[in-house]
Amino acid sequence: MRIPPLVLFLGVATMACGGSPPAPSAAPQATPAATETPIASPPVARRPAYPPTPKRPETIRAGAAGASFQDDYAWLRHPNDPEVTKWIDAQNDYTTATLRAYPHLDDLRARFQDLTRRAKSSLTHIQSSPSGFFALRRALSAPQPALVAVASLDQPETGRTVLDPAVLDPTGQTAIDWFSLSRNGKKVAVSLSKNGSEVGSLSVFDAATGKQIDGPIPRVQLPGAAGSAAFSADGKTLFYTRYPAAGEQSEFEMSFHQQVFRHVIGTPLERDERVPLALPHLAEIKLHRATRDGTIVVRVHVGDGGDRIWFVGRPTAKGYTWTQLADVADAVAEVEASRDALFVLSRKGDMRGAIVRLPIRATRLADGKEIVPASERELTDLAVTGDSLVAFDIARGNSRARAFDLSGKLRGDVHLPERATVKPEAAAENGALYVSVESYTSPPSIQKLGPRALDLQKTAMFAEEAARFDDVEILDETATSRDGTRVPITILAVRGTPRSPETPLLLTGYGGYGYGRTPSFDARRRVWLDQGGIWASAHIRGGNENGEAWHAAGKLARKQNVFDDFFACADRLISAGYTSSRKLGMAGSSNGGLLMGAALTQRPDLARAVIVGVPILDMMRFETIPNGVYNTTEFGSIDDPEVAPALLAYSPYQNAKPAAYPAVFLLSGTHDGRVNPADARTFAAKLQSMSTSEHPVLLRTWSDSGHGIGANVFKRAEESAQTYAFLLRQLDVPYRAAASQ
Repeated sequence: MRIPPLVLFLGVATMACGGSPPAPSAAPQATPAATETPIASPPVARRPAYPPTPKRPETIRAGAAGASFQDDYAWLRHPNDPEVTKWIDAQNDYTTATLRAYPHLDDLRARFQDLTRRAKSSLTHIQSSPSGFFALRRALSAPQPALVAVASLDQPETGRTVLDPAVLDPTGQTAIDWFSLSRNGKKVAVSLSKNGSEVGSLSVFDAATGKQIDGPIPRVQLPGAAGSAAFSADGKTLFYTRYPAAGEQSEFEMSFHQQVFRHVIGTPLERDERVPLALPHLAEIKLHRATRDGTIVVRVHVGDGGDRIWFVGRPTAKGYTWTQLADVADAVAEVEASRDALFVLSRKGDMRGAIVRLPIRATRLADGKEIVPASERELTDLAVTGDSLVAFDIARGNSRARAFDLSGKLRGDVHLPERATVKPEAAAENGALYVSVESYTSPPSIQKLGPRALDLQKTAMFAEEAARFDDVEILDETATSRDGTRVPITILAVRGTPRSPETPLLLTGYGGYGYGRTPSFDARRRVWLDQGGIWASAHIRGGNENGEAWHAAGKLARKQNVFDDFFACADRLISAGYTSSRKLGMAGSSNGGLLMGAALTQRPDLARAVIVGVPILDMMRFETIPNGVYNTTEFGSIDDPEVAPALLAYSPYQNAKPAAYPAVFLLSGTHDGRVNPADARTFAAKLQSMSTSEHPVLLRTWSDSGHGIGANVFKRAEESAQTYAFLLRQLDVPYRAAASQ
């Protein structure tokens, strides 16, 4: 499974992607008056007195070339060692004591908790049924999203809760990973996991009563390759993913070899049969919902680098027959099925993408006809509903779309809002297409595109604003990277915020897996803006803000482009007068944590404070956990002589050296199955030992969370308070208390 672009306290990309349109709202709220409270002068600068960390040198070798280095902190990579547990506790205590010295931590905590309590999400992961729609939605003050059903997206009052994980687990630590609905809407299969682990078991529930009628089926979902399920057209058979059980593979290999199994509802699991698909070792399987005639499309990611294989299952009198539709070399990005055709988004020959139509019973791509040729548009997705085909594309991170008939005849550009992220959510029985819409200043909403219309219509399903952004302006900047590539930057600031060396600026980035830093809304961002800060997002290579070629230019041996782009963005913001290095904060999580690690080791003078969330930092050893192996198709492998030199050249852990580092705050979760929490531990120990500055290097290890997916939203609010307290203190920002507090 790809490492998602999570920056929890920034809300860059949170647990579920969704959209929604606004409903009637009150008059715009004025930003509360604020008063500045000076931060107490820090004591005389001196090197922090960290908890002791013994050095125990070991020679570490990795890769076919036998690369080696001396590691003083390899002993910290053993989480079950009581000495390591004691060290983690000491680091947490030190971090708590350091943050507690910030006089406004309690105020920040209260603000983020209040925003969390008042924020009500829109519907996400919508699936249609004959009686309406099913989706995930978090109620006010709820710790996790629940599965809900609504008869109409224009009538929220018709909604009812089908399954609330908080009822199953009052601690709020159980999450719905995903769900799959039968065609008739009478059954729903739900994967549930605990403590942010993403280790899910699948159960089938009666959609009307919420009563469990089958399962649980274990090991359908892991953080490595996730999982999925799909019902047959009649709802009597469930196809689901499953990982090897104990004894079927070695302990390490149990996180690979994902397969598809067939289960007849109500029968013992021992009777389930494996579906005979030719799957790779690094299979990440997504079963698409069956069409009316029962056709099931299967997408298989071969690791996380974007390579895909496609299969199609078709019902017969004797069951399902399965054929492989496309291999990696066919460069098929998406497949959508209608009543009588398959619509294929192909990048073969042109990475910008073309659309091919095949007969529904076709078994070869060669049987198809290109109906939408490649153009200057960078295609990202497609949706088929009624007699319409909608093709989505992207430019500078913003969504665009065109509507066609099913033969490929252009009907026109769909009129989308500017600076917005628009994604297809569900095709309704009447031929309407529902999409999610969100922007930097407007929360997610669900909007409808009629069967032949080019204009979106707002529904009553929208996220309730916990904060308003009416006074916020959005600016564009462009940086020039080391190789001359022009890199977009998006900037948010309250109107009138000065561009000045004294203005705090928070720069975020990701740059991997083809995940674009597209417009997103998060009320918590308001807290930073209220402190007089500027927020900026760097649209660096590795994402898809400018199409798939933008992604390809930042993967494998070309990963250094990602870091160079980010450095160029920071330099541009400083040279253009928005801020200065001593007022610059930087933040990234997951793959963005790798970005922060590279920034620290390659440009330690660039910023004053850096947040490094759930990071991957040791490129010599990232493959020693299962998800690291999945990531080799994005990063490359230390065993590949063509890529290994690049990995070693930028690996933050190996390249850390004595320097005057900025203030650093590393965050990790004990149950993280996507990156090794040991990377944060060892990197923190190394920086604490090597930094020649007086700025602190802090580590926070959450014992009841993982990579962030499925996290209790109030836990995220606490993390937000701590990270903002750290940033405001280190950037010497006078705290502005809202008048209402």
